[in-house]
Amino acid sequence: MITQTHTPGPWSLLTARTLVNVKGAKGEQICQVPKNSADARLIAAAPELLEAAEKLEQWLGPIAKVFWAEDDAETEHLQALDALRGAIAKARGE
Repeated sequence: MITQTHTPGPWSLLTARTLVNVKGAKGEQICQVPKNSADARLIAAAPELLEAAEKLEQWLGPIAKVFWAEDDAETEHLQALDALRGAIAKARGE
């Protein structure tokens, strides 16, 4: 498992007058975004999304080698798996 370098989740939303504060599990400030921003919900879900993506990649990666030809990069399945791996790498800063 990869060493976690981000603020642990779950993250939560605290709505103020004109801003939404995204808070970490211990109440630490993650960021502020304008009120009514869909970005705040997406940001708050980031730790859970990363964890789910990592679990899916761990499960799907080995299956892909069995069922899909690695050299057939044109299949939608492998493109989706590559996109998943890319998103995980981006979230990890790789």
